[in-house]
Amino acid sequence: MEPLRRLGLAPVLAGDDLGGIAGGVSIGEVAQQALLRIDEEGTVAAAVTEIAGLTSAPAVTDEVTMIVDRPFALRIVHVDTGWPLFQAVVNDPRG
Repeated sequence: MEPLRRLGLAPVLAGDDLGGIAGGVSIGEVAQQALLRIDEEGTVAAAVTEIAGLTSAPAVTDEVTMIVDRPFALRIVHVDTGWPLFQAVVNDPRG
């Protein structure tokens, strides 16, 4: 993170410049990997940069009590596209 601060990215790392993504997001970790292979057949190069953003969920204002006493299935779906983001089945809710 320190090399990025020296390059002038301190406001971005502090979360002050990520409002286009979400409010209150800060960068917690940055990692980069690169591969360069040169041989008699030619050159292959690839790189990837990973940036971990940190944020927290809004505070819960209303509590809901949910009693689960039988198996159930769960789906979290993206509202605009209908695509499933997460699916789970709990066969024994007793743990």
